[in-house]
Amino acid sequence: MKMIAGLLIGAFLGLGGTAITAIAGILSSDLSHLRTHLLWALAGTFWNLFIQSMILFMWIGMARQIQKHLRSRASFPGELGACVRRLRNRILPWILGTFPVLTLPLFTGMLHAAYGKTFKWWSSARFHSITAWAAFIYLGVTVALEFRRGFELFRIIHTLQDRPDAFNA
Repeated sequence: MKMIAGLLIGAFLGLGGTAITAIAGILSSDLSHLRTHLLWALAGTFWNLFIQSMILFMWIGMARQIQKHLRSRASFPGELGACVRRLRNRILPWILGTFPVLTLPLFTGMLHAAYGKTFKWWSSARFHSITAWAAFIYLGVTVALEFRRGFELFRIIHTLQDRPDAFNA
């Protein structure tokens, strides 16, 4: 239970760090602000990738543990196992999508900082801005889904713990 809460708080902090990165990018008028934006972007991307991978493994492990517990106890309803599987299958594609979505703005920002080329109708800064805002929105939706599914997982674990042959997580 504490692990789920800690990971959800970490995901929320990662979303806040991404917002700080966006603000630093908007304010980057000179080289010192650009350095701040770059450091926040690197730290925020690595933090978000770490937290999302930990949440991914938590969902896989917790769902497997609950499924194993439900198979060993005949007194629990069968729809509880289906509910856990449904929760896991709804959240895993969003978590897996965060890895390429979060790294794309990092790479486009590095390309813009390294080359800074402007093509006929498209600038690398515009491409970096679009990918960064798309990643921020995607991460926000993913964190919101993780919170919602995390509270549903809390409810399932409490259902299991209220029984005499409780699930020990």
